[in-house]
Amino acid sequence: MASELRVTTIANNAGTESVDTTYVINGSAKAWSNYNQVTPAVTGSMNIASVTDVSNGKHTVNFTSSMADTTYAVATYVRRNSDNDNAGAYLGSNSTDTKTTAAMKFKTLYLDGGTAANGLTDYAENGHHFMGDLA
Repeated sequence: MASELRVTTIANNAGTESVDTTYVINGSAKAWSNYNQVTPAVTGSMNIASVTDVSNGKHTVNFTSSMADTTYAVATYVRRNSDNDNAGAYLGSNSTDTKTTAAMKFKTLYLDGGTAANGLTDYAENGHHFMGDLA
């Protein structure tokens, strides 16, 4: 049988520090993922149904539970392994690269000096962190 705990404040054992549960609920990630585009494989996640490998340098993160609307925030990163060159990840800017309540599309670029030197590239580690309200 499921149970529910209803509290307004969470405090430490000494009662010297506390936080309203609203901050805990609203300040928690609603989804996150770590994805390997090279293999491709999800290497860690929460509230992620799947990550779709669309093509070289493109992937779509699909939520298990949808977001309430498209005003959610996302932080993302791409890690390069063996050199000093830069990589970048972004939400595409054309009409086919939209952010929806069920999924978000990403593109990853090889960057050299802040410009797209070689275009779309797959990377072994991509991280995404989604903040907002669930539907």
